[in-house]
Amino acid sequence: MTRVKSKILYIVLAFMMLLTCVLIAACGGGPIADGDYTENGIKYRVTGGTASVVGVEENTTEITIPIEFSGAKVSSIANCALAESTLTKVSFEQAEFSSFTVSADAFNGSDITKIENFPANATLDQDAFSGLSNLESISVYGQGELTVENGMLIQNQETSNGSTSKILRLLPAASEPQTNFVNGTFTVTGFSEVFDHAASYNQFITDLVIAEDIQNIETDAFSHIALNSVTIENTDRYALDIDSSAFTAYKDLKILVPATTDNQMDAWIDYGQNFIDWHSWLIHPQSCNRTDAHVHGVRNSAVPSSIQGYTYRVNGTLATITISPGSSGTSVSLTFPDYMTQEFVR
Repeated sequence: MTRVKSKILYIVLAFMMLLTCVLIAACGGGPIADGDYTENGIKYRVTGGTASVVGVEENTTEITIPIEFSGAKVSSIANCALAESTLTKVSFEQAEFSSFTVSADAFNGSDITKIENFPANATLDQDAFSGLSNLESISVYGQGELTVENGMLIQNQETSNGSTSKILRLLPAASEPQTNFVNGTFTVTGFSEVFDHAASYNQFITDLVIAEDIQNIETDAFSHIALNSVTIENTDRYALDIDSSAFTAYKDLKILVPATTDNQMDAWIDYGQNFIDWHSWLIHPQSCNRTDAHVHGVRNSAVPSSIQGYTYRVNGTLATITISPGSSGTSVSLTFPDYMTQEFVR
C-alpha cells in the first residue's frame, strides 16, 4: 500500500511540474530568445538575456523605456537608435536600472523636446547627447552621479582627493539657462568641465563669459550657436583648456582674453593648447572696442602681438596686414583663414 501511495505521489508531482512548465512557457516567463523585437513602438535587440533599444517604429512620437522587456533587462540605447526620429518625448520607467548606457548619437537630429526619469546611474558615451537641438527639459530618477540643477544635467564625479567635481553634461537647447543668464549672456561657472555637446544648439545664448573656476571646455560644447563673444576671465591661460571645436568659428566671433600688455597678448596668441591655437585671428583683448577689420597678432607668423591691433585688407585669399602706421609702415601678407570669411551656419 505504501508503494502505491508513493507511486501516485510521484505521478502527481511530475504532472504538477509539467503543468508549471507549460504555464510558464505560455505566459512568456521563460528566457526570451536572442533576436529583434518590437513592442509599444520600441524596437529591441535581445542578446544573452539583455535588451538594447535600437530604434522606434515610424511616426512614433512618445515612448517609455521599461526596466525589462519580456524578462530581459533593458540595458542601453544603441548608437543612433533614436536619431532622426519623430519622437518628441522619451520617458523611462520609474525604477532603478541596475545599469544603463546611452551610446553615441543616440538622439541626434530627433524632434525630442522632453526626456523624463532619465536613469541617474546611466553611463554616457562622449557623444551621447549630440544633436538634441529641440530639447526643452530633462529630469532624472534614482540614485547615481547624475542630477538636474537649474534645469541642467550635472554629473557629480568624485575626484582622487575625495572631493566632488561638477561636470555640465547637458543644457537643454530650446530653453533659456535658468541661472547666470542676463540679456543673452551666459556666465559659465560652478563646474570644472563643460562636456562634449553639453550646450550645443542653444537658441538663447548670444555671448559667453568663462569664469575662473572652469578648467575644460570640450568638443562641440557650445557649437552651433551664433556667439558674438566669448570672454575668458581666467588670467592663467594654462588653467583653461578649450577644445579646438568647442565653439563654431565664424567671422563675427570674438574671443576676449584678459591681456593688458603686448607681452600678455603674445602669451595668449602663442599658447597652442586650445581653440586659440586654431583661431588666432579671432582673439582680442577685453579692452578692444575697434569695429574695423583688424587683428591683434597671428600665431606663428611675422605679425607680433599687439593690444592696439593692426588693420588689414583682403585681396582674394590673402590678407595684407599693416604692421606700422603711416605711409612708411611695413606690411605682411598672409593667407586669410576660411573661418574669417564664413557666415554663421547653424
